[in-house]
Order: sequence, then C-alpha cells, then structure tokens
Amino acid sequence: MKKLLVFLLFGTILSSAQDEMKVSLGEVVRTALENNLDIKLQKLQVDSSKIAFKLTKTNYEPSVDASAQLNSSDRAPRNSNEGDAGSKITDEQTIFNLTFSKAERYATNWQVGISANGFDTSAANSFGNYYGSSAWIGVEQKLLKGFSLDPEIRLKDEYIAKGNLELSRLDLKLTIVDILSTTEGAYWDLVNAIENQAAIENSLDLAKQLYQQNKTKIEIGTLAPIELVFAESNVASKESELVAAENRVKQAEDVLRKIMNLPDSDWDRTMRPIDSPNIDIMDVTKNEAFDAAFRYRAELDKQRINEENEQLNLKYFKNQRLPDLKLNASYSAAGSSYPFDEKNSYLEALSNALERQYPGYDLKLSLAWTPFNKFNDLKITEAELRLRQRELEVEQTRKTIREEVRGALRELKSAEKSIKANEKTRKYREESLAAEIQKFQNGLTTNYQIAEAQDQLTLAISQEIQAKISYRKALIQYYKAIGQLSDNHGIRVD
Repeated sequence: MKKLLVFLLFGTILSSAQDEMKVSLGEVVRTALENNLDIKLQKLQVDSSKIAFKLTKTNYEPSVDASAQLNSSDRAPRNSNEGDAGSKITDEQTIFNLTFSKAERYATNWQVGISANGFDTSAANSFGNYYGSSAWIGVEQKLLKGFSLDPEIRLKDEYIAKGNLELSRLDLKLTIVDILSTTEGAYWDLVNAIENQAAIENSLDLAKQLYQQNKTKIEIGTLAPIELVFAESNVASKESELVAAENRVKQAEDVLRKIMNLPDSDWDRTMRPIDSPNIDIMDVTKNEAFDAAFRYRAELDKQRINEENEQLNLKYFKNQRLPDLKLNASYSAAGSSYPFDEKNSYLEALSNALERQYPGYDLKLSLAWTPFNKFNDLKITEAELRLRQRELEVEQTRKTIREEVRGALRELKSAEKSIKANEKTRKYREESLAAEIQKFQNGLTTNYQIAEAQDQLTLAISQEIQAKISYRKALIQYYKAIGQLSDNHGIRVD
C-alpha cells in the first residue's frame, strides 16, 4: 500500500513538472520572432524586393538571335536567256543570321553579327549556286537624353530598386522592434503577476498563522472568542484576493502565449519565467540619447531613402527634357562566292567577308526633340513637390523622435526614484509588521492592527515589484526610442 501511494505521489509530481513550461526572456523572444506571421510576411517582401533589384540588372544581359530561312518560288522566264516562253523557273534562296547584342551602363547598345545566304535557280543561264556573306559590328550611343556622367541618372531604376530593397529591410527591422517591445513587455507583465500572486500567498499564510494563534489563545482563555471572527474574515479576504491574483497570472500567460503563437498543445501548460527583473540603473544624458536616436532610428533611415529616391526622379526627369541625340556607327564587310570559284560554298563567302573583301562603314547622327514636352515638365513639378514633402516628413519625424526620447528618459528617471522609495517603504512595513506581531504575542495589540500591517506590507511588496517591472519596461521604451532595441537583443537584419 505504501509503495502504491509513493508511486501515485511521484506520478503526480512528474505530471505537474511536465505541465510546467519554464521560459527565459531570450527563449520567449526567439519563439515570438520565429512564429510571428507579420515578420514572415515582411521577410517575403524583402525577398520580393531583392528580386526586383536583380531584375534591373537583367537589362544588361547579352542576347543572341539566330535564324534560318528557306524560300522557294516559281516564276516565268524574264527573258529568252533564262528559258523558253511558257516554261517554269524555280528560284531557291537560303538565309542564315546570327546576331549578338548587349546594352551597357553608359547608355550604349552594340551588336555583332554575321549572315550568309545562298541563291540557286533553274534558269537556263544560271551557272550554279551563288553564296554571299557579311559580318558587322555596330554601336548606338545616346549623347543627351538618357545619358549622363552621373550614374544616378543613367541607372535610375537600379538605384531606386536598391533603395526599395533597403526600405523593405527597414520595415522588417521596425516590425521586429514592435514584436520585441510587445513580447518583452508581456514577459515582465507575467513576472509581475506571478510575483504579486506570491506576495498575496505570503499574506494569506500570515493570516492563517494569525488565525491559528487566535484559536490557541481562545482555547487557553487568554483571548475573547469574538476575536476569532475577524481572523476568519481576514483569511477569507486573502483567499479572495489570491483567486483574483491567480486569474491575472492566467491572463498574462495567455497574452504571452498568443504573442509567441504557441501550438494548442502548449496552451494548457503553466508558464514560469526564469528571469527576474534585475535592475542596473543607467546614467544617460539627454544629448547622448538624442545623438543615438538620430543615428540609429530606422524611421529616419526610411525618410532618407525616400528623399534620395525623389531626388533621383527629379534628376531623371530633368534629363528627359533634353533632346534625344544619338550617334550610330557600324563597320561591315561583305564576301561572295560564285559558281566559277574553285571552292564555291557558304564557308568561302564567309571567309571572304571576314577577310574584308568588300568593306564598308556607316555613321549616323539623329536628333529627336519634343519642344514643349508638357508631360515631362509636370513630372518635374511633381518630383519637386514630393521632394519637399519628404523634407517636411524628415523634420516631423525628428520632432516625434525627440519627444519619444524625452518621454523615455522621464519614465526611466521616474521608475528609478520609485524603486528606491518602494524599497524603503517595504523595509519599513516589514519592521512594522514584526513589531505588531511581537505586541500581539504580548497582548498589546489587536487582530485588526495585525491585519492592517499585513495589508500594508503586501501592498508595499507589490508596489516594489511593480516599480522594478516599470523600470524594465521603461528600458524597453528607451532602447526603442534610440533605435537600439533589436541590437540590445543581438538581432541583425541582413
């Protein structure tokens, strides 16, 4: 029977241990970041922006065009040398083309190509197949519109896509910061709820001890029975407070479970934080905090990139107002192979072309201009307005950041003072309760005064815990205000 009881007791303890989930702040943060759907969506946006950036570089990939063509047609003789009247002549032509082309970053397009063709006819005066070939290299260079020594004009789309990629990374960082802030705050709220519950449990234990002492004194006749009623009501009051405290713990656990996006199987397990709100008082000057915020806040980086993108658009549209002046140059060489040649073939014709049997070149300067170009003028005006809007947004964001930093510093200082004051209060309440208990044992005080001293101590303990939690949460807002919350957790966004 004893073995059975031991086995059942061990099984109960093991089951209780398995239902308890001990979590550190680092584990909670890691789980929340890994499971958060907003972060997963933002990571997909970063991947999409990477593809968009890479797509801008595909404009400079080389291309190869190849074609082969066979034409065959019947016709009547054009003269008596080709054949008798009423006869039918068949002409056949084969054409082969191979062209390699590529665009360059300096508004330059060039191509290299070769072609070969063969001709045969059934006309009576034909000596046999004729083969021709040509090779060429050509280049087109923009000189005004679309060209500039400033790469931001020539490569506007690439620079803007790069900026958009950085914007998506900054959005991911801001999402992570929000999740970190919410998660860490929820963790300390749970710690606060658990510590507050522990303080009430301790108060309940003291009330029960007082009840037992009252009961013993009544039994030996040193205390009036009416005193037991107050002791019983005091115990009942503490039990009611404990029920409410336990409910607050459960609510705080559910908030943290939701933030961590835990599976359903973990929602019935008790969560027990293992980190305590240790306090290291920071000594930070206002100027240091402002400098850090203006250097690290992602919102300012976003504003800077948006402003740069608008500057790119303005430069680009001003360039597009210029005339479209182009220079085209090409060099070519042709070759042929006739039926009376010893090696009459496509290769003979191509060899003659490569040996520049019949060279030639071409130069062309073309100009296209839209003198009024209202569309482009409106685009310039729009870009200037948007640039001014971005500048005002930067100014507004800096004011908001300054306000947030000032508020975070005030909260830190207020929480620091509150911790010191509540530590003194809690020590005083402990001494007061100890003195009241000593008086009670000597019959110099009443149950009411004991209970009042217990309530004051419980309140002082709760307020001290709350002050420490408030300081930890003020630290969260401080690091968030100066843009270093993710760095403080060792998180980098690549």
